[in-house]
Amino acid sequence: MMIAFIPLYLEILGAESFGLVGIMLSLQAISQMFDFGVGGAVNRELATRVGNRERVPSAANLIRTLEWVVWPMALMVGGLISLCSEWISTVWLSGQQLSVEELENSLIIIGVVVACLWPSNFYLNCLSGLEKQPLMNVITASFTTLRSVGVLPVLFFLAPTISAFLWWNVVVAVLQTLLLAVVVWHTIGTRRLSLDAKFSFDELASVAKFASGMFLITVLALVLTQVDRLMLSGLSPLSELGYYTVALSVAAGIGKLIQPMFTALYPRFSRLHAAEDDIGLTELYRQSCQWSSVILSAAGAVLIVFSEQILYLWTGDADTSVQLRCVLAVLVAGAVLNGLVTIPYALQLAKGWTRLSVGVNAVSVLFAIPFCYQAINSYGMLGAASLCLVLNVTYVFVAVPLMHQKLLPGGWLRWFFNDTFPIICTAIITALACSFLLPETTRDLIGLLWLGLVCSIVGLAAMFSSSVVRRFALEKLQLYFGLNLSN
Repeated sequence: MMIAFIPLYLEILGAESFGLVGIMLSLQAISQMFDFGVGGAVNRELATRVGNRERVPSAANLIRTLEWVVWPMALMVGGLISLCSEWISTVWLSGQQLSVEELENSLIIIGVVVACLWPSNFYLNCLSGLEKQPLMNVITASFTTLRSVGVLPVLFFLAPTISAFLWWNVVVAVLQTLLLAVVVWHTIGTRRLSLDAKFSFDELASVAKFASGMFLITVLALVLTQVDRLMLSGLSPLSELGYYTVALSVAAGIGKLIQPMFTALYPRFSRLHAAEDDIGLTELYRQSCQWSSVILSAAGAVLIVFSEQILYLWTGDADTSVQLRCVLAVLVAGAVLNGLVTIPYALQLAKGWTRLSVGVNAVSVLFAIPFCYQAINSYGMLGAASLCLVLNVTYVFVAVPLMHQKLLPGGWLRWFFNDTFPIICTAIITALACSFLLPETTRDLIGLLWLGLVCSIVGLAAMFSSSVVRRFALEKLQLYFGLNLSN
């Protein structure tokens, strides 16, 4: 939802103030390392416990125990950001229009936002483990809309400042976290069960090993995903980070497409693994990989081939569109590849195997920091974006084969040559063919309709290049027309 309003935010706040929004998003992501892996651990544990009525009380104790970790850490993280606000505003950031005092005050408010929103990720993982994804999606979408749309009256009628923008985020974060906590406890059982739930060192010890692996994965992944924008903020003007945040926000839409699948499949994989249903788990995994490939390749191919046209339709600024087209294309390519490894990653976690991701990410960090420093100094935003692409190419051709070798021996060739590569090639070729037929883009209804037609064509081509999705679509068509004929 926020993506739709970014051009408006950029116009109201300016590139430099919007750069602080990018800082806020980075700090929110970085702060997740301090959950010490409890989010992923509670997701997996609840998925295996709630199916057994006798283990429901232990699930309640687990949630209560981990709350005693999550809430104090949220306060600590928010306080740490606020304490470092002066150093960040004077040493790290390069503001030209905003004063040091304005930067420092904004960073203090960002610390409050992070502290208030941080526990919500824990409760979202609880709902995912309880397999309440529809309810979770409704709550998430509602608060995303409230956060993105609700801030507009604040900016228009109260104050068109970054401080007003951030304080609105504080209000929404408080409401979201409190509601999620209530919903989780209501879902887990009766009011008496929630009151009887207590802290347990045994519950903490039961998830410690898996949580420690998740913690290492999270820390290393956050370094890899945030090093580009953090180095860009330190090596370039804050306004450049603002423009880079625009491209990142569009590319992040690719991740939003695949995240619901991960959220639904991770607990389901965990439950099938706990039930020792290897055949069902393998079949679901194969189907999921093809579905994810269709979704990612269709969206990614259009964004890569038509990056300039999409940016122009979205922002209305021809200069910004030209400036960001290559950056966006590279970021989207990296995001698509990252999306492709999401389902294999869910399988690793479901089977409790975190060592591979820890090792791959550790090696990647050693490479990423010097690479990013040199790339940004040489190529600016494009250099920062290239890190995402290089890392995810490595994941596809190194990490995923190693994963299949251990968990699904001999499965990587099928994953690559049957479940992913043909679908991606079909989508890219179709998008390129459409680019020769599409007339010059105009920022009106005609331009939007042309782009919609291209999306439909590429989506259909990707869909029918997948055996799983094609079979599903044909079965639905036959069923639909069969019902019509019988009537």
